[in-house]
Amino acid sequence: TGTVAAIVPVSSTTGAGLDDLRAAIRAAAATVPVRAADEPWRMPVDRVFSVAGAGTVVTGTAWTGVIARDASVRILPCDRTARVRSLESHGAAANEVGAGTRVAVALVGVDRDEVAHDAVLVRAGDPWEASRVLRADVALLPHAPAVGARRWLRFHLGTAEVGARVIAPGG
Repeated sequence: TGTVAAIVPVSSTTGAGLDDLRAAIRAAAATVPVRAADEPWRMPVDRVFSVAGAGTVVTGTAWTGVIARDASVRILPCDRTARVRSLESHGAAANEVGAGTRVAVALVGVDRDEVAHDAVLVRAGDPWEASRVLRADVALLPHAPAVGARRWLRFHLGTAEVGARVIAPGG
């Protein structure tokens, strides 16, 4: 029922097939729909560090929407507010970035130790809220081992990793 990826023979020693692989990746990428720019902006944070003269910098890949320099952002789940001092993508300064962009965001008004590496940046005023509960209906693949009720698992969403408990239907 899903899309089948191309199988492209490649040699890492000789480099044979690399042009075909690049072409297959370009063709696959061309089929991915562009996300709407009017969606609320959000970016899971995967790194946090300080840079002299810039202050606290967070990095991640923007999932949705567009953010611009000087915009106000909220840091979830702690619900702190900060201002975007500058944006950088792949080593180049940017005035705004959109969904799918790898970005470094320099923040004003928040210290490095106030932002966790698994936080999420959202544009202030957008309707995002932190949550401690998530419900997911899951179907296991036929060859997957059984997962019993009340079993603890690791759940990954964005850059966050948390414990999750399996609840059986009706339980």
